[in-house]
Amino acid sequence: TSRYEFISDNVKTVTGYPAENFLEGGVPFGMSISDETQLVSIGEYLIPWVFEHMEKYNQSGELSKIRLAYNYKIKRKDGRSIWTLHIMTVIEVDD
Repeated sequence: TSRYEFISDNVKTVTGYPAENFLEGGVPFGMSISDETQLVSIGEYLIPWVFEHMEKYNQSGELSKIRLAYNYKIKRKDGRSIWTLHIMTVIEVDD
């Protein structure tokens, strides 16, 4: 769905953007503040790798055990670039 299910209110301290920007704008908003030089790597390598491994864990019935983490640069609301740690955890699985 390209949505974030949860964004901590602390995201404003780190990024300068309130959680609502992420919740309402979804992944497209998150990608819009990503460092442009990393968007190619994220789109061509990281995201396909993530979905490949999620599918593998889904087939084995262990998708709810997966936790993925990666570092990438974003541009804060004030224009500064910072490194962030993105952690993805499967909360719920359905058909």
